[in-house]
Amino acid sequence: MSQQRAISRANGFVHDVEKLSDLSVAPVHIRVLSDRSLYILQNLAELDVAFLSRYGQIIGNGQYLPVLEDDEILFGVVNDTVDTVRKDIMTDVNDGLLAIANAIVNLANSQGDCDTCQVAQCGSGGATGTAGQATTVTDDGVTNPNPVLFPGYEEYDVFKCDLAEYIVEQIQADVDKLLDLNWSAITFYGVLELVAIIAATVATPIFGDEILAVVGSIALVSGAMNGPLGELDTALTNVSSGIICALYTAPDVQTAKANAKTAIFQELESLTSGVTLFVAKQMAAMFLSFASLNRLFEGDETKVYPTSAFDCSTCFGGSLSWNFSSGLSSWTLTDNSSGGDSDATGFWTGIDETVQSSLHVDNVALAGAIATWRQTSFTPFAVSGARLSFRHNGPSDSINTRFTVRIIYTDASIEEQNEETSERGAGGSLIHTVTLVTSTAKTIDHIEIEIARTHSLNPEPEWNFNVDFDDVLLEW
Repeated sequence: MSQQRAISRANGFVHDVEKLSDLSVAPVHIRVLSDRSLYILQNLAELDVAFLSRYGQIIGNGQYLPVLEDDEILFGVVNDTVDTVRKDIMTDVNDGLLAIANAIVNLANSQGDCDTCQVAQCGSGGATGTAGQATTVTDDGVTNPNPVLFPGYEEYDVFKCDLAEYIVEQIQADVDKLLDLNWSAITFYGVLELVAIIAATVATPIFGDEILAVVGSIALVSGAMNGPLGELDTALTNVSSGIICALYTAPDVQTAKANAKTAIFQELESLTSGVTLFVAKQMAAMFLSFASLNRLFEGDETKVYPTSAFDCSTCFGGSLSWNFSSGLSSWTLTDNSSGGDSDATGFWTGIDETVQSSLHVDNVALAGAIATWRQTSFTPFAVSGARLSFRHNGPSDSINTRFTVRIIYTDASIEEQNEETSERGAGGSLIHTVTLVTSTAKTIDHIEIEIARTHSLNPEPEWNFNVDFDDVLLEW
């Protein structure tokens, strides 16, 4: 039977075994230690931690009961404690750094959603609060996502290119600002102070919990942040064009974030490794926040962004274009009209350096004028996705007309996009664009443009109208 002893007894009781049994063994704390401190702790873990006399059960009045080996429950707690301490202290610190950092990142990323966040929190720089949600607005290559801010899709597309370059340049500027900080000094601040310092330094919209994930990683390099930041700065410079294209070509914000991260991460992996790589990746992920990237799809009424010097048409890997400055450019017309004297014709005007397609719809039931233009001058080639756009002036008489762009693959499958418009445009007064965006990995055989009007859509007397071609662009 265990005898009561005084807690103040020299070289005796230190650890309350009941308290130990209530404590978690999960590795959730980080301490930055000197070599000297680590040496002492490792010696204690090896020798003193297993000294049974250090453990006891407090009974009050300054007394405790020592733990005996025949007490299966309390002695079991002591043995578990010895194993845990030795594992935590004796394990090579470098082997556990990434696992510890990942735990911190997961904790930071689990801090809730942004149901209660205000737009003001996504201002011109880092902010406290939780990470913003991904917008549900998408870019299908055709539909104007915000008619309030943009007259049409073309204006939105220009904005998206401008903003994609701006975001990348802003991240580079923010990294340069962070490189100028005295990390040796600020590392000794508390977590909240570090979050505030980073938030105040950067201009990219970032929420507090996203910054928190990075703050947890700073301890891994003992404040020597110039290494990870320098590697990130180099990576951003090396693949800036790829990041811009990843943002510009993405159909939604989740894809934009994932593809931009991939571009940066792959470059970082070619530059560095280990803890430096991990921290650099966390810094990159911090900057690619939904608070920043949502603007690519929703627009931004608070700021006018500089005109991009980057040609976003190069993001599609290759392109073919026809502007009809010197003829039909191998486009051939098939008249698929039907009903009475309906017909479709086309020719190169020469004077305006454009192609004009003229159509006549006869005044009979089911009549239709259909002009199908086919481009067959290129050899079939494989793509993993393509974008086909047709800019035109027309129709010339303010009556509804259907325009179609179509890609025909070598397996005879077809993808097409239709648009109907009645705005008078022939003669250069208005320009319309119809665009098809695909994600199909197939071989293109040829492309087509089709102009159609039928009595079933417009129950009116016969019409004569024309459409002027501006240009056709195929990108992949």
